[in-house]
Amino acid sequence: LVKIWSEVLGLDRKEIGIDNNFFHSGGHSLKATILTANIQKVLNVKVPLEQIFKTPAIRGLAEFIKSASHDTFYSINDVEKKEYYALSPMQERLYVLYRLDVNNTAYHISNLFSLEGDLSKDKLKETFRKLVTRHESLRTSFEIVGGIPVQRVRDDVEFEIEYHEASSEKEGIREQGVNRFIRPFDLSAAPLLRVGLINEEGAKHTLLIDMHHIITDGTSQFILIRDFMFLHSGQALPSIRLRYKEYSEWQQSRKVHQRVMGQEEYWLKEFAGEVPVLNLPTDYPRPPLQSFEGENVRFALNVEETMRLKEIAHNGEATLFMLLLAIFNIFLSKLSGQEDMVVGTIIAGRRHADLEQVIGMFVNTLALHINLSGAMTFATFLNEIKKKTIGAFENQDYPLEALVEKVQLQRDLNRNPLFDVMFVFQNLGEANEEIPEQAAGGLAIKPYPIEHRTSKFDLTLIAHERDEILDFTFEYCTKLFKAEAILQFIKYFKEIISSLIENPGQKIADIEVVTGAEKEQILYAFNDSEESYPTGKTIYRLFEEQVDRIPGHAALVFNDTLLTYGCFDKQANRLANYLRRENGVQAGDRVAVLMDRSIELVVALMGVMKAEAAYVPMDASLPAERIRFVVDDAVIGVAVSQRKYLEKITGLQSRCRTLHTILCPDDPGNGINKHPTARPEAGGAGDPAYVMYTSGSSGV
Repeated sequence: LVKIWSEVLGLDRKEIGIDNNFFHSGGHSLKATILTANIQKVLNVKVPLEQIFKTPAIRGLAEFIKSASHDTFYSINDVEKKEYYALSPMQERLYVLYRLDVNNTAYHISNLFSLEGDLSKDKLKETFRKLVTRHESLRTSFEIVGGIPVQRVRDDVEFEIEYHEASSEKEGIREQGVNRFIRPFDLSAAPLLRVGLINEEGAKHTLLIDMHHIITDGTSQFILIRDFMFLHSGQALPSIRLRYKEYSEWQQSRKVHQRVMGQEEYWLKEFAGEVPVLNLPTDYPRPPLQSFEGENVRFALNVEETMRLKEIAHNGEATLFMLLLAIFNIFLSKLSGQEDMVVGTIIAGRRHADLEQVIGMFVNTLALHINLSGAMTFATFLNEIKKKTIGAFENQDYPLEALVEKVQLQRDLNRNPLFDVMFVFQNLGEANEEIPEQAAGGLAIKPYPIEHRTSKFDLTLIAHERDEILDFTFEYCTKLFKAEAILQFIKYFKEIISSLIENPGQKIADIEVVTGAEKEQILYAFNDSEESYPTGKTIYRLFEEQVDRIPGHAALVFNDTLLTYGCFDKQANRLANYLRRENGVQAGDRVAVLMDRSIELVVALMGVMKAEAAYVPMDASLPAERIRFVVDDAVIGVAVSQRKYLEKITGLQSRCRTLHTILCPDDPGNGINKHPTARPEAGGAGDPAYVMYTSGSSGV
């Protein structure tokens, strides 16, 4: 066990004591997964991931292994040479996404490096050719055969480096790399690796490597650069026993299929019932089709904040990944107001001990169904996240696509299935190792971040521990969020962290994302809306003042019909004069209005008020007895109705005590147009404007 720990943790055996805690010695969830794989290979005992958390020291782990049942380690066998090979489930998912949009670059993995020193272009090219020869994934292409996607491993492929000079316009080197090199791949044409070199002044150069995700992942990127360093320095590399094709064929074996199907029960239980949809506040309406246009914003915590978070994780016997996942879910809950949500994350997927040196796509995506309650303390919630994470990691082989097919989902073209937000801790995912700055064959090689303009999800939080601080990146969809909103999100996220550092034992409901200054602004500055109001004027007189200012402007628009302020005023005046002169409507009378939503309805309401009466709106779908009750209860003498409801209200007229006149503005022979458009005399501001009957009303 000491030997295995030494290899997994990268520590000298003398530094490891049998009571050392695995997670306090540099271990995390990914390394714990590798640890269990190596234990099974060496000792033929399968140790559940949960057991590493229960007994994180060698002494306790040894006791567990002594009493555990024998579980033989099965190697991945070589496969016979064939024209085509099966795809792994992860490759199948990426191939489907590629076929949906062959021009999408969201599923590229790219790296940018500065090179300084004596560079030989021939040697650089030869080094990459050796890499292509060494790793079969770099010679693999994808196509459809018999209606099934397959991969073809070629014995040899043409490979060239693209050479460019630095832009005379002094365009940034990073921008040059992104704009020139990150472009769509044709997956049927190997290699799915693109290398470019930009010559700068003197001995400085910029190297860009762009690969499609279907042949690589974060761990593979580290393997690629590490092997490049050795080969460029003239050092020999040990042979690789396995190739990716052995893994993908092994994935289709009966034994693996049985193991994967054994995990189905766990996932179906996790997603039994309705799957929640997370609704974050967005700046723009969601487009009809999902957009991958994106940007990213980076931020960091300081050393002290990082140290305090590690202490909280340590005290909760959780990993930093689990702690940050818990904080991210609280952040999402505070933004959305939801306590039930689904968040995606990724797992390195290299559970078999023989896969550590293979370049290929192993990463699997996990959907975590999270439930939290404001009544929970943070410690309780962190423990729930710990259980959820361990359970998901133990059952990580079950493909996300299979889960999507099994659960009841409403598939929308503008959303990802299952979840729209993602959390990535780089020790567990897309870039699980920091590519170091080092020298290789006379070259100083230094990586630096590349600016991506894509976003696979609505919002992704990427966390990375670097130089004793935590770095974060919010990757976001620009079709949904403005940059200003993301900056505000960062403030909220940091506020949650500050609150937890100050009081890690508090309830989730007591955690606030709004700062004291912002709260003061919202409660007082924004609500300081006191304005003088013309209390002596009626609604229709205020309306008439607007008519006098802009008579030709649009006042009402409905479907394809537009009515200006001037026309609106004249039509309402005619109706008011008609009601007063022909029907004897006086101040304070009630007039029923039985009309569908339309321009005529709004004109009728204004006309009734201009007649100094109060309108009583009625729903035509109400039972006749309810309408009769309202007419009698409100002592209504006149009703304004559309012709299509005339028969219904006429049938009630004989049963109503007060109703004597029914007027239809849409009847050409109603006589309204004979009346003048002059404004009637104004009533008092204290007169009633309307009488409203709700569903529970039994009277006025």
